[in-house]
Amino acid sequence: MKTNNRIQNPPQSLRLSREIDFYWIISRLIIHWKWFLLSILLFLSLAYLRLRYSIPIYRVQTSIMLKDNERGGLNNSEISVFDAMGILKAGDNVDNEVQALRSRDLIESVVKELDLHIRYLVKGRVIDSELYGVDNMAYYDSAPVTVSLDSTFMPSLRGSLFLQLIPEGDTLIRLEGGYWNHAFSAEFTHFPVDIETPVGMITLHKTDNISLHPSFPLEIIISPYLTMASFYQSMLLVEVVGKNTSVVSLTLQETHRRRGEDFLATLTELYNQDVMNDKNKAAANASLFINERLTLLEGDLSDLEKEIETYRHSNRLTDIQSESSLLLSEDNNYGKRLKEAVTNLELLDYLQETLDFEGSIAPIPSSMFNSLSLSDGVLSTDIGKYNQLIMDRKRLSATMESSAPAILRLDERIRLLKDDIRTNLFAIRQMMQSRQKELEDLSLHYDYSLGDIPRREREYMEKIRQQKTKADLYTNLLARREEVALALVVTAPSAKVLESALASSNPVAPNRFAVYVLFLFCGFIVPYIVIGIRRFFNYKIETEAEVRAHSSVPITLNLPISKMKKDIVVRPDSTSVVVERFRLLRTNLQFLLDSKAEKVIQVTSCISGEGKTFISMNLAMIFALKYKTLLVGLDIRRPQLSSRMLLSKNSGGIVSYLQGKESDIDSLIVRDVEGVGLDVLPAGGIPSNPNELLMEPALDELFKELRKRYDYIIVDASPVGSVSDAYLIDRVSDATLFIVRQNYTPKSVLPMLEDVHAEKRLKNINILLNGFSNRSSGYGYSYSEKPEENKDDKSKKGIKLKKTVIKNK
Repeated sequence: MKTNNRIQNPPQSLRLSREIDFYWIISRLIIHWKWFLLSILLFLSLAYLRLRYSIPIYRVQTSIMLKDNERGGLNNSEISVFDAMGILKAGDNVDNEVQALRSRDLIESVVKELDLHIRYLVKGRVIDSELYGVDNMAYYDSAPVTVSLDSTFMPSLRGSLFLQLIPEGDTLIRLEGGYWNHAFSAEFTHFPVDIETPVGMITLHKTDNISLHPSFPLEIIISPYLTMASFYQSMLLVEVVGKNTSVVSLTLQETHRRRGEDFLATLTELYNQDVMNDKNKAAANASLFINERLTLLEGDLSDLEKEIETYRHSNRLTDIQSESSLLLSEDNNYGKRLKEAVTNLELLDYLQETLDFEGSIAPIPSSMFNSLSLSDGVLSTDIGKYNQLIMDRKRLSATMESSAPAILRLDERIRLLKDDIRTNLFAIRQMMQSRQKELEDLSLHYDYSLGDIPRREREYMEKIRQQKTKADLYTNLLARREEVALALVVTAPSAKVLESALASSNPVAPNRFAVYVLFLFCGFIVPYIVIGIRRFFNYKIETEAEVRAHSSVPITLNLPISKMKKDIVVRPDSTSVVVERFRLLRTNLQFLLDSKAEKVIQVTSCISGEGKTFISMNLAMIFALKYKTLLVGLDIRRPQLSSRMLLSKNSGGIVSYLQGKESDIDSLIVRDVEGVGLDVLPAGGIPSNPNELLMEPALDELFKELRKRYDYIIVDASPVGSVSDAYLIDRVSDATLFIVRQNYTPKSVLPMLEDVHAEKRLKNINILLNGFSNRSSGYGYSYSEKPEENKDDKSKKGIKLKKTVIKNK
């Protein structure tokens, strides 16, 4: 349960360990300043070499203005002539053109145009220098030898082909080449020369007035188009200058200023050519399309015109509006005449009825007869005679009887005249009925013609409309053909160069300041990395900070290492640093022991060799200078007190007492060791059952008795890392001094020590740091004395301010 509380509530030192240890960083710099200085000087030298042998890279830049209808710019697209037709729409997008400028195919065309896939280099002692143009005056004015390739060479090239030309003598030139794992060579004396390679034939040509120099062998590298295009594509940066502009900036990183300028100039030129070729191709295709459509429309118009001519001829059409008016007029005329004929027939019927009426001697009304549209003179004469006879009879009837001969003769004449009138009326009726029939037929004909006029007009208008539509399209295409012909003749570039390609006067890479800063930083940080790696892989404790960070056990003292070869360094009159630290340790332990009854101090460690016995002896010596002190050797597995304190090997020890072989404790104690009043109870022999001996009650009785005799008892116990002896001795001790030695004690001890402290398996446990010098731990001492000299001269020596590192064995 205590362990859980300890894990859930770690000590403040453990929580602080997760933070950045600036003290450690500064202390490492101060302690290892020589290594830091050496590392910085080394890296600055490397930076100088890096800059000395690095190929400078220049920034080459140009600005162009692209055509973009959305953002403005060049608005002279030839394809805009098709806007009114709705077939093609002009207008380029800058973002699309930016991608076109960076396209691999376009860059590959630039590589082919400038032969950038062929590189010429002069071998140097450290780096090779590349030849291009006239920028290599230290070697050659230009490449002394050039390469020409046949059409079958590049498609079969799958990697770089290397050639090296080495002059030997005045005329002989040796060629060594390589392609993948294939090597080849040749010798020749004149140019041009054909060289057979694993991928095809190449031809070498000599440049006029420039000869190969034996000191400057020439190396030629032929790379695939795709490789160089990909390389330049990665080096090329194309970006729009602003959101509302069509100006594009092209930036290239190049090792040769002239080559970079040539590349950007050629890239812009080929881009314009490519765009113009596309536009000319589009215009040529449009011209072909227009010509084909014109031919087709011309045939269609001819057919339509013939069809209209045939239609008008078959329907006898001249002017539909005039014809309609004429037909309407004739129809009205015949209608009137038809009505007049019907009226005349009705009047004839009335005359017939009047004549046929029995006993009627009334005259025929002249108004009725005049309303008839007749031109028959006989009928008119007969009707006139008839009316005259009727008038004569009426006059005679006034004076005569109806049977009078004169009246009878008039009646006979009237009857005969009626018969003639009836005959004439019948003839006239026949004639007028025939005319009525004729008029009805004519009226029906004109009615039909008038009703058919809309159909013929519709059909005629449809044909006229088709003719007009095709005629308009034909006329429009004729105009477009002229515009396209003009576009093919006058073509403006899509990209206008605002600023010609120009390389920077100073290289942009490597950046001297950045390189020196980077290498200076590396020179400063690498020692930290080495120290950190060494610290990470070091499984032993190095610093006091590590102990404090991973353990909450109190640290009572940091004891430096003594350079003296003696095991016992404490002397009554000694004032050395180590002795003073033991005096401070004595004081601290006295504060640690709360009462006079607490006087037994157990000294233990994790493993052997951490200085446990050395500290036990000198701690007992420093107590003995003032108090009655006993040093007990309870490391009965590997006892060392006797040998290191030069005690008699024949003397017994505590093992004999615990085994019951000796009952007189006084006979086992060695008195007044080193002449300071220190008593020592050595371990004696090595028992076969040490753990069981320490469990004997005799040990409790022994320490009960020793507590009565001595003021302080120092116990040299066994290490706790491998055996449990110290835990058994804890029942008779009042405090435990746990030794941790720098660069010796494993780091795994600290978690174990934390558990022991949390579970209180050892009473009043405190850590003593052994050998943690102020170089490593940062814990120093402000004064010391020189190593011990002649005691007679000690009084004459003053205390000096100095830093002393003391080493224990």
